[in-house]
Amino acid sequence: MGCCLISEVIKNAPIFFISRSAPIDVVWEITHRCNARCKHCYSASDTSQLEELSTKDAKKVIDNVLDAGVFTIGFSGGEPFLRPDFLDILEYAHKRGLVTSVATNGSLMTQRNTQKIAKLVHRLTISIDGASAEVHDFFRGVPGLFNKVVRSVKLAVQAGIKVNINFTPSRLNYFELYKIIELALELDVFSLTMLRYVPVGRGTKELDLSSSQWEALIKMWHSRSEEFRNDLHFHLQDEGLYPHINNLVDSKQDTERFGCTAGIIHCRITPTGDVKPCAMLPIFLGNLKKEKLETIWAQSDIITTLQDRNKLKGKCGVCRFRYSCGGCRAMAYAYFGDYLAEDPRCTYIP
Repeated sequence: MGCCLISEVIKNAPIFFISRSAPIDVVWEITHRCNARCKHCYSASDTSQLEELSTKDAKKVIDNVLDAGVFTIGFSGGEPFLRPDFLDILEYAHKRGLVTSVATNGSLMTQRNTQKIAKLVHRLTISIDGASAEVHDFFRGVPGLFNKVVRSVKLAVQAGIKVNINFTPSRLNYFELYKIIELALELDVFSLTMLRYVPVGRGTKELDLSSSQWEALIKMWHSRSEEFRNDLHFHLQDEGLYPHINNLVDSKQDTERFGCTAGIIHCRITPTGDVKPCAMLPIFLGNLKKEKLETIWAQSDIITTLQDRNKLKGKCGVCRFRYSCGGCRAMAYAYFGDYLAEDPRCTYIP
């Protein structure tokens, strides 16, 4: 689920959401299977037939998260359309009243399934990591994928779906930002989200941007978003992060945002039913085949720790923005093996 959808549901939500007994938003990797080999994939998905929840168990998971008080659920993968029963599961979630979204690489969209999901989703997210076939297909490891993605976006827009494009900048493609924005405008999508590259799964630290590169990219992003704000919705992942470069330093905003949402209002479910704080933070909390989500959330020491920002270490622990930002816990874990460590990407000096 993109942060843009979360923000629509809880726009400018105050910090009291930390005390919830369950997450508001869940991202569910519905399958391990994937037909791409993305260089930055956090789940290192492939085409192997690893264990996955059955259709029956998948629907039980939907009941489980709904009973816990979850509002929104985003289906991802792997590539969700590779799972034969995916549309059946998606329809069940929609009928149960969850706000649903789907994240796909865009390779398997057809006129038929596009018309189907148009009735079932609030948002469709399609990843584009380069504004040309040369860059995108190299990044995703699939020749010809870029042309399929563009076709899929057009199909979805024509079907009346709110389409969001996800762009994940790394050393391989950060220079594509302006062109990606131009492509999003040309395709007439609803929104464009820039994600953080986190070296986890298949992603390596060698592909990560330096702190100065990331800060410069954020500033360029804000400049472009001001220029085209009437034509396109611009979103950053976990928008409260890095307030010193995101124009979020006034006292009112400091108390109305919470930056990193891992373990606070957000969690990840794997294809086997494991629960983790977020897609980029590979820490096991429990399994939904054995426990209720609200039980896992209430009894996890990790969740309790993530929600207590006084336990953060390094400069994050003494930063005046620790309650409204908190730094990216996945970045801390990826670089230091400690999800409470300071965020290595942040340039702010408390």
